[in-house]
Amino acid sequence: MSKAFFRVTLTVLTCLFIFSACQKNETSESFDVLSFSDDTTAAELVYEANEDLNKIKVMYKKNEVHGEELIHAMSEKDIRKVQKITDDLFYVINN
Repeated sequence: MSKAFFRVTLTVLTCLFIFSACQKNETSESFDVLSFSDDTTAAELVYEANEDLNKIKVMYKKNEVHGEELIHAMSEKDIRKVQKITDDLFYVINN
């Protein structure tokens, strides 16, 4: 009898968990499992992230020359030039 009771209890708890994870969508008559109802928000985030990555690529290409200048200044041990280049790069990265 305890095996049957265990199975019934497990089935009831599983059903309760599934139904508690579902939430009724306000715009339609369907239920959304685990409240994942807004796919447009995810798409917008991906679009914005791609825009940011494209901006970063442009800034990297534009300032790639500074890396070579920095290596050259460091090899010459020109402290002031190294500080100026690193300050410029710091502001670019910060922006």
